Amino acid sequence: MKILLIHSEEIWYKTHKPAVKNPPDPPGEFQAENAAVVFVTIEKGDGERAVNEASKEIVKYAGETVKADWIVLYPYAHLSSNLEKPRRAHSILIRLESKVRELWEGNLHRAPFGWYKEFRLHGKGHPLAELSRSIEEQGRVVFRVVDGEVTVSEAVSKGLAPQCLARRVKRLEGLAGEKEELFGLRSWNSWLALGLVERLARRLESLGRPWGSLYSLKPHIPPENLDDIEAVARLYSEAVASRALRAGSPLPSAVVRVGVGVEFLDDLSNEITRRITRINACGDPPCLEVGASGEILLYNSPKGYCFPIGMVTEGSLLLGPLGNIVKAVVDHEASRAEVEDWVPRLPAWMHPVTVYIIPVSGASEYALSIARDLAALGAGVVVDESQSSVGGRVRSAGRLWVPLVLTVGGREAETGTVTVRRRWRPGSQEAVTLGELLLEVRSLLSWSGVSGFVLHLP
Repeated sequence: MKILLIHSEEIWYKTHKPAVKNPPDPPGEFQAENAAVVFVTIEKGDGERAVNEASKEIVKYAGETVKADWIVLYPYAHLSSNLEKPRRAHSILIRLESKVRELWEGNLHRAPFGWYKEFRLHGKGHPLAELSRSIEEQGRVVFRVVDGEVTVSEAVSKGLAPQCLARRVKRLEGLAGEKEELFGLRSWNSWLALGLVERLARRLESLGRPWGSLYSLKPHIPPENLDDIEAVARLYSEAVASRALRAGSPLPSAVVRVGVGVEFLDDLSNEITRRITRINACGDPPCLEVGASGEILLYNSPKGYCFPIGMVTEGSLLLGPLGNIVKAVVDHEASRAEVEDWVPRLPAWMHPVTVYIIPVSGASEYALSIARDLAALGAGVVVDESQSSVGGRVRSAGRLWVPLVLTVGGREAETGTVTVRRRWRPGSQEAVTLGELLLEVRSLLSWSGVSGFVLHLP
C-alpha cells in the first residue's frame, strides 16, 4: 500500500465520469479546510496488516504531526504499477476507512472510488506538509535468489520450488474427495468437520509442556484458501511476528505452537510423516520469503497435490491450520485404501462419532441407555433407528469411518451385552458386556477431552 499525505489549506473535488465499469461508489462533490489529504494506492497482496499500519500512520500524521481538522481518504491509482483488482481494492479501502474511524475522533471523509475527478488542492508549505509511506503486507511470498527475488510461479519455472507451491492444484476425485465432501471438509460448515478440528486441538492441548497449548480453533483465512501456500505463509509469518507466540495470548489463527519434533503426527495416521516435505522459509538462497525464518512443512498427497501443515521456526513448530492436518489424515488413509488391502480409519479419539448404535427388535430404550452412558465418557454417539435395513445402517456407519458399530436387540437387552464391530478388525464381530464396552471406549477416548453427545435418528 502506498500513501501520500498532504496537509492542505483546502481540498475540493468533483466527480466527472467513471474510471471503472459500474463504480462501487456514487458520484459526489466535497470541500474541506485544514485537512490531512491521504492519497491511497492499494497494491496486490495488501491485507489486514497494511490496513492496520496505514491507519495508524494516517491518524498519527493528522492528529499529532499537523493537527488537522479533517482526514480525507482519496483513492489514487498512480503511486504504484502493482495495482490490486478494483473490486478487492475497494473493499480494502472500505476497511481502511473503518479502521481510521475507530482511531480518529475528528472529521473523516472518503472520496468515491472508481471515478475521474476534478480536484483543487492547496498544500501548506511547512516541512511536514508532504510525506509518503510504503507499507508492505508482512509475509509477502516470493522466492529469494542470488540476484534478487522472483515470484512463486517464476520459482517453479526455474526449478526452485515444487509445482504445487505456485497454485492450488485441483483435487483429484476419488475416495479422498468423497470423504472430504461427506465430512464437510470442503466448506467447514458441518458439525463433523468442526468436531474433527476440535478433537485434534484437544489432543494437542493434552500434550502439555514442553509442547505448548492451543491458541485458537477458528481459521483466520477462508477455507477455500487453506491449500494456498501464499495465504498460509502469511498466516505463519503473522504468528511468528505476534508477541502472542511468546506471551501466550490468543493468536489470530488455528495455529498451535508445539515442540520441534513432528513424530507425534504418526499417531494421526500410519506413516504420515513420510509424506512431509520441508521447504526453506529463509536462509541461504534460494528460499521462500515469508517474513520469518524456518522451514514450511508440506503434506504431499500420493495423487500429486500438496498443502502446508506447519512451519518450524524459532525452536518450535507452528502446527496448522488444523483443518489441513485433518485433510491430510483423510487423504492419506483414503489413498492407501485405493492401492492396497487397507480399511481407512481415523484415530478413535479424533472422530466426532465414536460409537454408532443400531437397535433392532424393539431395543430402543436399551440403546438410548447405552448411548447416555457412553456420552458421559465423552463419546459422540449416533443411535440409528431409521427405516433402513440393519445392513444398510452398518454401511452408513462404515461410510463415516466410525470406530465402533454396535448392534443391540432383545437378547442383548436381557443379558446386558452388545454386539460390537471394530473398524480396525474388518469382517469380525464380538459380543461384550456393557462394562467391557465402557472400559474400551474410555481407553479409546483417553486423549479427547471433549464433551460427549447423543444424536438420535428415529
